[in-house]
Amino acid sequence: MKSLKAYFQEKIEVDDLDKQIIDRISSSQILPAKRIVIKAGSIEKAMYFLESGIVRGFKNQDGKIIVEHLIDGGSFVASMDSLFNDI
Repeated sequence: MKSLKAYFQEKIEVDDLDKQIIDRISSSQILPAKRIVIKAGSIEKAMYFLESGIVRGFKNQDGKIIVEHLIDGGSFVASMDSLFNDI
């Protein structure tokens, strides 16, 4: 399980102030399986870092579930259009 701070420390140099900022702007949640995190049509204001587990991105097309993405731990999950454009 990789934490958000560990993720950044692998990519860039992280000092104590950076760690304090990460702690201040982030929060940790444990979500149950099959929980919908980002719902189609809603405006998202958050970006998620998946420490462990798998997120399935899917759409319902004519009553049939189409899997578009499988995202595993150590990755970010977000609706970028919604997050940055309020759509």
